[in-house]
Amino acid sequence: GKGRPAMPHTVTSEHMLPRSHMRALVTPEGISPVILVPASSPLLHYSGRFVGHGSARRFDWPGFVILFRSSTTSASILLNETRTNRYAVLLSGPDNLTRYRRHREILTSAGRKTAWGHYGSYELFSGLSAEPRGVMVLKLTEACGARPPCDWCPSFGAAIFGGLIFDEGSDLSEAALPWREGRRLAFYGDSITVGWGVRGGGDDRACDDGEDHSAAWGVVLSRMLEAEFHSVAWSGIGVLLNDAADSPQNRTMPQMARSVLGGVPGAGDVLPASWRPSALLVHLGTNDFTPGHEMSVASFAAAYVELLLNLTAEADSRRPASK
Repeated sequence: GKGRPAMPHTVTSEHMLPRSHMRALVTPEGISPVILVPASSPLLHYSGRFVGHGSARRFDWPGFVILFRSSTTSASILLNETRTNRYAVLLSGPDNLTRYRRHREILTSAGRKTAWGHYGSYELFSGLSAEPRGVMVLKLTEACGARPPCDWCPSFGAAIFGGLIFDEGSDLSEAALPWREGRRLAFYGDSITVGWGVRGGGDDRACDDGEDHSAAWGVVLSRMLEAEFHSVAWSGIGVLLNDAADSPQNRTMPQMARSVLGGVPGAGDVLPASWRPSALLVHLGTNDFTPGHEMSVASFAAAYVELLLNLTAEADSRRPASK
């Protein structure tokens, strides 16, 4: 099936932070109470690598996805950003809850303080009809930009998802998933897999609105095959040699492949045992053979084969996902 049926639930204290975290939202019409659904709610679905951060979730790889279903007429997301990232907001309608269409894009910024502390509040949608819809938030930009940031793109970085803001009395339920059960693809690559410059505009724009992971080849393929995907991709990275990747400690893909957070070495490099990909797709080598690199085909081939064997063995060691 394309997704488990989900029964709606009224958002209750079980799925909220303590009342001390509730706020009154000031609008032109007056004061409207709002509720916060924390990132730890069991009704939220995640796809991609992340680590727990208290009740929040920290992530940085491109393609990280947050999914939920609600009939709320407006919703916002709380994000604590180390730098700047872009996200696509996709919605599915009541006629087909597994078919998500792009609604808007949001641009985040670091150091933004609001009534929610260090979390910036970003609108996902507003003024919609009160009917069930699926909501997907997808990270479009890559991991580069922790400490220190990449010289070639100081904008991007890790983010912490704190929760969702709904109107009081809104419902929340598990999302209908847009992929077939058990169909999973894992991508490992460089800027080609990231989607660097996929929107065009030259290098001066590629680091800003030119990069769009949702239009990269792996994500497009995943949509065609109705498959869930995890992306481990970093611009400039190679198998043996990088090309100005500015990865932490100049790590190459064999050293990065198991990283839960690409820009934060050692932030829990233990992957979920239950997420076993149906296929591994690796697209690397462009940066190893950058002009000026002394790289033999034999050395590269041997390292590539070793990487493939290690990725395959690691994937095979995971338990099959429960049905």
